Amino acid sequence: MTKGLNVRAAATRLGCSVDHLKKLIAAGELRAVNIGLGKQRARWMVSEAEIEAFRERRSNQRPETPLSDQKPSDGLNGVKDSRAWV
Repeated sequence: MTKGLNVRAAATRLGCSVDHLKKLIAAGELRAVNIGLGKQRARWMVSEAEIEAFRERRSNQRPETPLSDQKPSDGLNGVKDSRAWV
């Protein structure tokens, strides 16, 4: 049986805020168990195994380049990307 962490401890382990961790849980990105009284008084526990699995899933993703960092490229037949006109 793996040890469960409360949201504060899990957030510390991941290096994020408690609010961000709760958003990850709500989005289904991080599995957790609600041991509280339903939605009114939710109390989430995250297993250490899930923390490690989440890190593994995220570490294998390639970072996306923000559009602001992208440079217009030559399209087909030398036509510039429309972003170059702005």
